[in-house]
Amino acid sequence: MIFDFDSLYFVTFTSNGKNVCQKLIDFTKNEFNFTNHHIFDKSKKTLDDFVRCAFDEAHSKKSVCIVFVCAIGICVRFIASHLQSKLTDPAVLCIDEKSKFVIPVLSGHVGKANDISNLFSQKLNAIPCITTATDVNNKFALDVWAISHGFSLFSTDKCVNLTIKNVNKYSLCEKRFISVGVGCKKNTEPQKLFLFLQSVFKENDLPFNAIDSISSIDIKKDEKAIIELSKTINAKLKFYTFDELNGATLNVIDSMNNIDFSESQFVKEKTGTSCVCERASVLSSNNRFLIVQKVSGDGMTLAVSV
Repeated sequence: MIFDFDSLYFVTFTSNGKNVCQKLIDFTKNEFNFTNHHIFDKSKKTLDDFVRCAFDEAHSKKSVCIVFVCAIGICVRFIASHLQSKLTDPAVLCIDEKSKFVIPVLSGHVGKANDISNLFSQKLNAIPCITTATDVNNKFALDVWAISHGFSLFSTDKCVNLTIKNVNKYSLCEKRFISVGVGCKKNTEPQKLFLFLQSVFKENDLPFNAIDSISSIDIKKDEKAIIELSKTINAKLKFYTFDELNGATLNVIDSMNNIDFSESQFVKEKTGTSCVCERASVLSSNNRFLIVQKVSGDGMTLAVSV
């Protein structure tokens, strides 16, 4: 596995630490593609300035990895004030000076710190200390999959936690991929439904320009609010029969995490299916991850799938 980095930064304070750093520098010359490597020298700049330079480079959208060979407390204290986002912070690793343990501290997935830790551990005959939930539970990691397939990422604090429990939360932002299922009372004002959609997307940090479709049950095919909504955001418009909605199934990962369709006896008596918006959004989605379960408000319902 070849890693591409603009810069590698190494921090240590002892002769043992310097030996470990030198081993890794020699190793990375063959296993990494990088433009620059920097070794901390207290005679030239303070450690805080050295770390700040690394983070500034990373935050300017360059790929950076920082390797601390020292106590993890030192590492944590000196990176803490520079953290911004898991999407832009550099990969940070910490190794003890006897090279017994390799710990990915920051950007385990996006920055590939976990993969680098595994590689360095093999080289140093050390133990990799991976703590990321998806890795230790051997679960699918959406951010890793996205990067490996060439997608860009945007941060979402609330959407994917409904799909993959207790892991970093991301969504793909390269093309239209979001499917929205809606329901509303008869003669709902179009602007009202639009503002409702807007508020749900803002709450869940989702982009309007990624909406691929608006869908509902076929008895709503003449509902002006739904039709106008699809036109306003230039999304596909889909309607399903209650039999089709009842046949909707969730992705296996949703099922594993006990995510299920909402149930409403009242809705079932009126439409023939227990939940219109969730089932419609899932049917319109190829991957069928229900990332925002039914949200209700003032006679309207909405759900989101990818």
